[in-house]
Amino acid sequence: MTQAPRHILIIDDDAPNTKAILEILNTSSEESYQVDWVRRCSEGLARLPHTDAILLDLSLPDCRGIETVERVTAS
Repeated sequence: MTQAPRHILIIDDDAPNTKAILEILNTSSEESYQVDWVRRCSEGLARLPHTDAILLDLSLPDCRGIETVERVTAS
């Protein structure tokens, strides 16, 4: 039985950082992943309902620090 891929949301405005994360996920042989990448907190909030995991940068163009975590967890 094939399991549906896990949906991971990356909210990060740093392209090299995100590319490194994507490389690590692509080398995983145990799970398959569907990854969405957005660069702003506001873009990520709309995608939260269908997400299994979130990788969140705390220094985004539209949100910083604990405010970022509060906005994501409140949604």
